[in-house]
Amino acid sequence: MQGKLFNLDAKVQHTHEAKIADQQTEDIWHKRYGHLNHNSLRSLQNNELVKGMCFKKDEGSKAPCNACLMGKQNRNSFPKEEAIRATELLEIIHSDVCGPM
Repeated sequence: MQGKLFNLDAKVQHTHEAKIADQQTEDIWHKRYGHLNHNSLRSLQNNELVKGMCFKKDEGSKAPCNACLMGKQNRNSFPKEEAIRATELLEIIHSDVCGPM
């Protein structure tokens, strides 16, 4: 340590590309591309627009992505009428409660 600086010993670890290519699935690419729909991912692969994108067409899971489902949920609008005002301490309690998604 010199002053307030720390020395960083960064070592590059080499990965085996063949091993990584075997582990790639359509779901991994779906997450990498910001939850892009599966038809568009297949289009990217078929037109060879992404270097190194390789997954089998039937390999993607049919279960919907939890993050995509949460993003598509809607919520009710705020009420237009005036809200009830509390007259005593702790008469109305607001909390942020959310169950499993």
